Amino acid sequence: MLTGQQSCLLRFIESRLAEGDVSPSFEEMQLHLGLRSKSGVHHLLEGLRERGFVVRLPHRARSLRVVRGSGDDRSGGCSRSSEDRGEVVRLPFLGGVAAGLPIEAVGSVGWDEERDYPSELLGKGISKSISKGIGKDIDNGIGMVSHYALRVEGDSMVGVGILDGDTVIVEACDDACDGELVIALVDGGDATLKILRRRDGEVVLEAANEAYRAQCYEAGRVRVQGRVTGLMRRYARR
Repeated sequence: MLTGQQSCLLRFIESRLAEGDVSPSFEEMQLHLGLRSKSGVHHLLEGLRERGFVVRLPHRARSLRVVRGSGDDRSGGCSRSSEDRGEVVRLPFLGGVAAGLPIEAVGSVGWDEERDYPSELLGKGISKSISKGIGKDIDNGIGMVSHYALRVEGDSMVGVGILDGDTVIVEACDDACDGELVIALVDGGDATLKILRRRDGEVVLEAANEAYRAQCYEAGRVRVQGRVTGLMRRYARR
């Protein structure tokens, strides 16, 4: 019997292999499961391997193979106990953000549309407190938002498993650590999804696609709007 996360990971690997002959990368598995590090992915894969569900072919990258499908799992798929089952929260959906060259700031589309999302996508330790309320703090009348959702437009972040058309859940903040996935506002008017780096007094917005060059700006030209905490994807039916 698999744990909930092991079962979800197995199904994700199966779905990716059904699309082609390449298994998902560690980054894609990490983002799909909402884990904070690749070590968590490694631990889950070891559990699947020990239980005989997957094997890794030697001397090859991204070479996972499923030898026992999710249909052999008696745990009931991705169902989880009530203790770790996430609740649904309603968050503002702010339209599209570029995973490529910067586009018009996401804030310009307004806050009128809201959609439901699993609270677990808000980040570890945050989902429980938010799920009992709402994604906004309206006490002061200005609608401060703790989290919001954006649709990804572009392919510059495919290297970390974020594809064109995905939805990212973003924790609103004005600062982030190097290496984090952020929504950054450039020159007060353009928003983009990138990896944040700081170097020699400059802010570097780094893509995860070799086709795109890193964007370097003076520190004062870039303002962090939030950090990515979760990812949702709808698979097209064949």
